[in-house]
Amino acid sequence: MVQPGDGDLAQRLDGARRALAEAPDRADRLTAYGALLHATGALGEAQIVLERAVAGSPGYAEGRYQLAQLYAGVGNHEAAIPHYEALVGLLPGSVPAMTLLGQALSAEGRGIEAMAVLERALAHAPGDAMALASYGTVLTEAGRFDEAIDVFRRAIRVAPHTAFAYYALANVRPAALDADDRRTLHGLANDAPAERDRWEALFALALLADTDGAYETAARHLRAANAIRRRTIRYDEPATLAGLARIAEIYTPAFLGTENASASASQVPVFIFGLPRSGTTLVEQILASHPRVFGAGELPRFAMHANELLGADGAFSPDVMRATSPDRLNEIGRRYVIDLQRRAPAAARITDKMTMNYRFAGLIHRVLPNAPMIHVRRDPRQTALSCFMQTFAGELGWPYDLREIGTYARAYERVMAHWRAVLPADAILEVRYEDLVDDVASQARRIVAFCGLDWDDACLHFYASSRVVRTASASQVRRPIYRRSLDRARHYEALLQPFVDAFAGRV
Repeated sequence: MVQPGDGDLAQRLDGARRALAEAPDRADRLTAYGALLHATGALGEAQIVLERAVAGSPGYAEGRYQLAQLYAGVGNHEAAIPHYEALVGLLPGSVPAMTLLGQALSAEGRGIEAMAVLERALAHAPGDAMALASYGTVLTEAGRFDEAIDVFRRAIRVAPHTAFAYYALANVRPAALDADDRRTLHGLANDAPAERDRWEALFALALLADTDGAYETAARHLRAANAIRRRTIRYDEPATLAGLARIAEIYTPAFLGTENASASASQVPVFIFGLPRSGTTLVEQILASHPRVFGAGELPRFAMHANELLGADGAFSPDVMRATSPDRLNEIGRRYVIDLQRRAPAAARITDKMTMNYRFAGLIHRVLPNAPMIHVRRDPRQTALSCFMQTFAGELGWPYDLREIGTYARAYERVMAHWRAVLPADAILEVRYEDLVDDVASQARRIVAFCGLDWDDACLHFYASSRVVRTASASQVRRPIYRRSLDRARHYEALLQPFVDAFAGRV
C-alpha cells in the first residue's frame, strides 16, 4: 500500500487511473497502472491489471516484462518464466531479457537451463556486467567456484564501480580480493550514487574484516550496511508479530485432532524449516545426496497453494479457517504434491527447505500427515549474527536491524513451542545445527531414518554433490564441514546486545 511520504507515487497512480478510464483496453495504460500498483504494494490488484494487459496484447513487451517482474518479486518464478521466454522472443538478441530469464530459471532450480540461456546472452554481449554477474552466481550455485571467480573478475573489469561482483567474490572466496579491490570497495561504500552499491560494498568489507579477524571493523561495516539496506525495505513489525501470535488461536488441539480421512497420504514431501542461516541448507544437502531424494531448494509453493485456496494469508485468519471445509483444506496438500512431483517424478522424497514454512507446520500436518518435517535449530546469537552478515533476496524485512531480529526470533520460538505442544511428538524432527556439526554421521543417519529411507553412505559425502544450491551457504556446503561459525558470535558481543535484549523480552 502507499505509505506516508509517497505523495508523488500516489499522484502518479491517480493520473494513471484517470488515463486508463479514458481508454480501458489500451495495453500501455493498463501496464503503466499495473506497474504503479505493484510499486505501492497492491500486488493482487496489480496482477489482475497486468494480466489483462498481457491477455489483450500478448505482443506488448512492456506488459510481459512488468507481469514477469511482479511474479518474480513474490517468488513465483514458475509463473514468471513463460513471460520472460515470451520477452526473449519479442526482443530477439536482447541481453537484458535473456539475463532475466536466466535468473528466473536459476531461481526455479533449473540451473542447467539457466547456464545455457546466460551463455547465449554472453555470446551476444561478452562484456555485459549483469549477464556476467548472473552467470557467476549460477556457477557458484553449481559449485564451480574457480569458473565463478573468473566470471566475477570479468564483471569487475567491465563495471568496476558496481559492487555486486565484489560482494559475490567475498562470499565465494575472500582471498580472491586484493588490496586494490579493497580500496575500490571503500570508495563505493562512501561515495557510490546507488544505495545498493553502498550496502553491497559494506557487506563485502565486513566479510573481509571478519576473515582478517578485525571484528570491530567488521561490526562497524555491518551496522552501516544494514542501516542502508533497512531503509530500502518496508517491514510492518506489529503486523508481522500479530500474525505469528494468531497461529496458536487457529491451530488448536481440537482443530488438529479432528479426523481427516481424506487427507493426502503422500510421504514424498520433506519439509525442512527454521530461521534463515540456521543450517537448513546443510540438512537438505545431506538428504539430497541420497540417491532416492531430490533437493528442490526453497519453494514458496505451499504458501502459494494455501493463498490460492484460502485467500492471501487465509491460513492465518481464524474466520477463514473456521469457514473452510476439510476437503478444501486437503486440496492444498493434493495440489502441492502434484506440483512437487513434476520436478522429480521418480524421486521417493523431495525436499522443500523454505524456511518460512515453519508457520504452516500445523496446516502441513493436517493436509499431509505423513510428510516428514524437520526443524533445524541453532544458537540464537549465531543465527542472528549470520543473518546480520548477509543480504537476502526479496522483501524479507526483519534481518537488517538487530532489535527486530530479536523480536522476530522470540515470536518464532513461541510458534515452535506451540507446535511442540499441539502436534504429535513424532511429527517434527528437531535437529540442532551444533550437534550436526559435531557428529555429522549419527545425525545424518537420524535424519535419513526419520524420512523413512534406508541409509546410503553418499549422505556423508554431501559436499561432493553436483546439485545446484541456491543459498548464501552455497560455498559452505561444498566443504566437508563448516565449523568456524560455531563460536563466531563471541567476537561480536557488543554488536549483538540489541538482539540479546529483544530476544529476552527486555525491549
